[in-house]
Amino acid sequence: LQIIKDVAQVCEKHGICYMADGGTALGSVRHKGFIPWDDDVDILMPRADYEKLAACVEKELSHKYWVQSLASGEKYDLNFLKLRKKGTLFVEIYDNEPENAGICIDVFPLDDTYDNPVASKLYGVVSEGLFLMASCVRMHQKKERLLQYTESPSLARSIRLKCAIGRLLNSRRNPQLWYRRCERWSKK
Repeated sequence: LQIIKDVAQVCEKHGICYMADGGTALGSVRHKGFIPWDDDVDILMPRADYEKLAACVEKELSHKYWVQSLASGEKYDLNFLKLRKKGTLFVEIYDNEPENAGICIDVFPLDDTYDNPVASKLYGVVSEGLFLMASCVRMHQKKERLLQYTESPSLARSIRLKCAIGRLLNSRRNPQLWYRRCERWSKK
């Protein structure tokens, strides 16, 4: 709650547009607060504000928080940023840097699309394809960790299939290749 209060203060100070997303939006309506079993806060903002927020947090709140994004290090592999509270520990299954995994909020960019319905649909299909490929690579890189927590045989089969696709797409020279492609495409 303190993280979102601090982020809201920075957003209001700098005219940054933000809104609740995912479980945070659902919880605010259905539970009049947080969903009891939810473990983070999700916010969404236009791409320009998303990039502005990262800079503002690093400038004004770096004593309390750090920004984890594709730009912050080669081990990060998600196409959204996490704002993590210093001095806390919260390790998620996908975390590549457990020593730097603190309580966080997820901040998602909201990107523009085309006014033309055909171009917009095509853009969406390509986006979904790129994000699927990136997801397969991410799962391949974390295969053993994912399978360790999977009890369902059908889910394990799905994970193995995505991992096999990810193994074919994986770039040893540049592990962030697919994540960066997704981000470049989304910014178009």
